[in-house]
Order: sequence, then C-alpha cells, then structure tokens
Amino acid sequence: FLGLREDEQIVPEFPPTKTHAPEEIYELAGLQRWVSIGEALAQVPDPDLPHRLENHDYTKYKLRFNGYLGHRRIDPAMPCPTITARGDDRGGVVIHHHPSNERRLSARETALLQSFPIDYKFYGPKTSIYRQVANAVPPLLARHIAEMFKANPSLSISLASRAPHFYTAGHDSSD
Repeated sequence: FLGLREDEQIVPEFPPTKTHAPEEIYELAGLQRWVSIGEALAQVPDPDLPHRLENHDYTKYKLRFNGYLGHRRIDPAMPCPTITARGDDRGGVVIHHHPSNERRLSARETALLQSFPIDYKFYGPKTSIYRQVANAVPPLLARHIAEMFKANPSLSISLASRAPHFYTAGHDSSD
C-alpha cells in the first residue's frame, strides 16, 4: 500500500521485486528462503506450561474456522498472515490462530512475528498489548526503511523538501 502525490517524481517499482521464496525453490530462484510461522515460533514455549516470558498469555476467545480474518486455519509451513489491529464485530482486536490451530497466538508470539525482541516489554491489558503490536512498525521493517534512506540520501532530501512545515511554541521546525 503506497500513496504518492501527483507531482512526486519518485516512481517506485510496482509490484515490488520478490525477495523470498519457499524452501523448495528459493535457491533456484536466487532469493532468500522465507521463514514459516511454524518455524518462527518453534522455540517459543507453550503459554499453558511454565515459562518466564512476559506477555505470553493469549485470548481465550473461541476458535472458529469460517474463512474470515482471524478465523482461518493457519498453515504452519507458510509465512504468517498480516498482523492487523482492526477490531472484530465485538470491538476486540483480531488475533490469528496459533499454527497448531488449537488456540490463538499469544501477545508475545504476535510480537515475535513482528520482529520485536523476545525480551521487549509491553504494558497494559492484553487487548491493549495486542493492539500495540499490531499498530507498530515492525522493528526490522523500520531498520530496512532507514537503511534505504541512508543508502539514498537524495531520497530523504527530496521527501523532506515536500514535508509540511510545523511551528511549535513560537519556534519553527528549522530552528
């Protein structure tokens, strides 16, 4: 999802070039191997057993399998579906099933899938933590975006020149 102003001279490649592929073809295609949701969570302890992880409990909202977002079977051999922060019809966040399809993902598992470090602390009630994770820019994505700007200084200058000018407390943003 990308929006550009009509007067913008930057024309991104769309659709973007593929970077990852499944185990069977990644080498042949010259791409990186994707990490499946099952593989990403393989070393995470079961939240119903003793563990020392913070935020590693999950919603007990019943599992349904009707094809709608948050109610689909998760294939442990595939990448994770997009983590969303939108609410369901009852106002809660949409939490995907765990790859076992026997429970929902814990807040910690959701954060790990979004590339947060395993010891990153979230605060608040469970629903708030799920929403914090889903609304955040995943740390690895943020790093790659920053590296793109670092490698292309003219891109950041071009975008900065089009940014709105803000004034605060009698000082403008150029001070």
